Amino acid sequence: MSLARVTENAYGKSLVAAVDVPAGVAVARFEGALVLWDAVPESEVRHALLIDDTHWLIPHSDARYVNHACTPNCTVDDDLNIVTIAPVPAGAEFAISYNNARRSEFVASPESFFWDARWSFDCACRTANCQGRIEGYRLVDD
Repeated sequence: MSLARVTENAYGKSLVAAVDVPAGVAVARFEGALVLWDAVPESEVRHALLIDDTHWLIPHSDARYVNHACTPNCTVDDDLNIVTIAPVPAGAEFAISYNNARRSEFVASPESFFWDARWSFDCACRTANCQGRIEGYRLVDD
């Protein structure tokens, strides 16, 4: 049985829990083509993930539908798996923070962290610490 499924919501598509999922479980994985930033099609800019200093992944797996929340219930591990960091009940959206950046990585290589204005949006997560507008990175301690 699959742990996640893609559904429609008021904002487009989302990745939701098909069953109750405890913390610490990989529910999807980002997979797709690796390209240079200049080769990312306009239609994929909002989905592209920076993999290293020059390569971007254009996800084609269901992971592309994981949405943002200012208080996420998932994270992305080093193998590009979406992993729950809190229990996620059946029917709830899996969510990551699109704009969190590890402080140590940012300090070590600030030139690797650019923000494209096309990534900015008004957040709709409705969590207690909602940032309102997402338009740049938020540094978090490791």
